[in-house]
Amino acid sequence: DKAAAGMRKVVLLPGTYRVSGKRTLRLPDRMTLDLNGATLKLDGFTGCKSLMVKISAVTDAVLENGTLEGDYYEHDYAGSDSKSEWVMGFGIGSCARYCEVRNVTIRDITGYGGGNGIGTDGPGKWHTFAMPGVGGKSGINAYGLHQTKWTAGGLRLDGTLDESDRARWTSGMIPLKNFAPFGWVQVSKLLGSGHIRTRNWTFTIAYYDAAQKFISAEIGFQYRTSRIPEGAANARISIEVASEEEAKKNGMSVAYLKFPINCGVRNCRFVRCRAVGYAMSQCRNFLMRENEFTECGETLAKCAFDAEDGGDGMQD
Repeated sequence: DKAAAGMRKVVLLPGTYRVSGKRTLRLPDRMTLDLNGATLKLDGFTGCKSLMVKISAVTDAVLENGTLEGDYYEHDYAGSDSKSEWVMGFGIGSCARYCEVRNVTIRDITGYGGGNGIGTDGPGKWHTFAMPGVGGKSGINAYGLHQTKWTAGGLRLDGTLDESDRARWTSGMIPLKNFAPFGWVQVSKLLGSGHIRTRNWTFTIAYYDAAQKFISAEIGFQYRTSRIPEGAANARISIEVASEEEAKKNGMSVAYLKFPINCGVRNCRFVRCRAVGYAMSQCRNFLMRENEFTECGETLAKCAFDAEDGGDGMQD
């Protein structure tokens, strides 16, 4: 209500506020929640998954100055499956931008103290692809560059094709309408840990308007995003491979993954977080600074800080 009224900050009265394992407190866009020394206390519950505070698909949202206390001592471990792993203190995900958790103690969490990664909030799903696919058990691997027609030769930076280039192959026109809400594309194997997929980390991407008139081109890097220029409706990709067969089988895709960018966790204390203190997954430009971990990781990941599923999707 306060965010809708145009206010930018809410300061709690000191005390303990009970939160349910069945509900999640979500921070609105451009809102700071100052706990002001207060504690958010998770009620004991039965289940393997909950999230106390969620920061997702928002810009400039901040949680600060207080305590998140889990249900470590009240949790029904016997009645919960998956070893209660996904009971979390806070999460920063999806299209979060310039968001931060600072000066917060996260303690007695059944699963993960905090974490960040891909999410489903905002437009679309957790991922967006250039082309609809066919096949694939989940559909995830069915949206790749294996569907396009490849031509021998490489793109020049003026958008023309150099047919004498024997080291590269170039895709057909790839529609960009699915990326309109985001403005960026990523050329890589879908979901990290893919490592280099061609014979060079770099690729060339050229952008064209709806009439396929050239707009601009640049040298890109696998897993890094490329900003779509204004008016672009299509793109072509050149990659360094030896054959069209290699181009189709290397698992490359044109995608946009929704993970946090330019966010951070500063001056926080993670105390007795049972599975792991903090779980970092896909992100870009994420700052972890002056955080303290005590008695974290007694089970499952068994560590204070787990840089887990990001692979090449966890950058800077």
